[in-house]
Amino acid sequence: MIKRLLLTAVVAVAACQPAAGPLTDADRQAIMDTAAAQSRAMYADLNTRDMSKIMSHYVAGEFISSENGMTYRNRAAVDSSGRAFWGMLKTINMTKVSDKVQVVDRDNFVLSSQWHMVAADSAGHNMDMTGAWVGTFHRTDAGFKIVAESNSMPGAMPPMPPPARHRS
Repeated sequence: MIKRLLLTAVVAVAACQPAAGPLTDADRQAIMDTAAAQSRAMYADLNTRDMSKIMSHYVAGEFISSENGMTYRNRAAVDSSGRAFWGMLKTINMTKVSDKVQVVDRDNFVLSSQWHMVAADSAGHNMDMTGAWVGTFHRTDAGFKIVAESNSMPGAMPPMPPPARHRS
């Protein structure tokens, strides 16, 4: 009974809180500044080829990722595929060509980025390509994190290895 009363009190207090007003120009600019910083950090981490750093940009729970028509339905699949791809590279220089940010609300924004990558794999094959990436970010206790993404690369890109299959 006490738990029920406590829960009712918490819900009542939360319901009485003033609703967040519309985004001000300052709010919108602060989120756009955060998105720009997030983009810079992501490109820096991609160039390290360190999957722990790369995966730190994603929400801790599940998210969805799509790349050239292939969908990775969970965090483990993205991590496995990323480790296979980034691990085969000997050198990489991935740069942002342009970014566009769409602020959805206080807790969500969409970042659309065109990128250019020059890389060489461990066998000495060179890659020089441009692509486009779109990510949806959601504010978490750990900051804004990717909850959905789509990446498009040219057809000349070597195919990504399929995600590892785990037996249950």
